[in-house]
Amino acid sequence: MTNEPVAELHPDYSSAGARATPWHAVVALLEQAEIFWLSTVRADNRPHVTPLPAMWLDGALHFSTGLEEQEGGNLSTKPALHSHHREQLVSGRSRRHRRGAGRARHRANEAGTPRRSGG
Repeated sequence: MTNEPVAELHPDYSSAGARATPWHAVVALLEQAEIFWLSTVRADNRPHVTPLPAMWLDGALHFSTGLEEQEGGNLSTKPALHSHHREQLVSGRSRRHRRGAGRARHRANEAGTPRRSGG
């Protein structure tokens, strides 16, 4: 039995007959990426999207941000996040790791479901 996430394509946003990218191909893309678009939710439920340098390592996205940054504050109260790189969207929850004064390190601890935005 595999521990890989199950890929889903939304029928309203995918071409007929489109197939989801296999997880191993998604991981290969994520391991090469340097910038990810991170989506979080503000306290008033509005979305916040920002590009961040990050790395995919050991099955999780690792990035650093300050609690004074919008995404840092958002993740402190609402740990759900989405990360987008090219056509791959990976959803999960963040976990804070304390490293240094005033800095937060977040780790997506659930690989989530890869979603492909096109067909």
